[in-house]
Amino acid sequence: VPVVKGLKIIADCSEHVSIKSFFQFLYYEMDSGQLLSSAMNTTGRLMPEVAALVHVGEEAGFLGGSLEKASM
Repeated sequence: VPVVKGLKIIADCSEHVSIKSFFQFLYYEMDSGQLLSSAMNTTGRLMPEVAALVHVGEEAGFLGGSLEKASM
């Protein structure tokens, strides 16, 4: 599943207002051409180190691995 589509699915399925709005924001930012790491930085909800780790994954073509590491 592409990342943008996955974000949309999570946003649509979430019943928790805060989580829903977070993933909606990420979805809209990415849908308009922003990098996931850039959108994550903009939210202010995540540590900058998490967004930096995601950015490295985006640049290296290893986003899945970076997201996995960020989740730990």
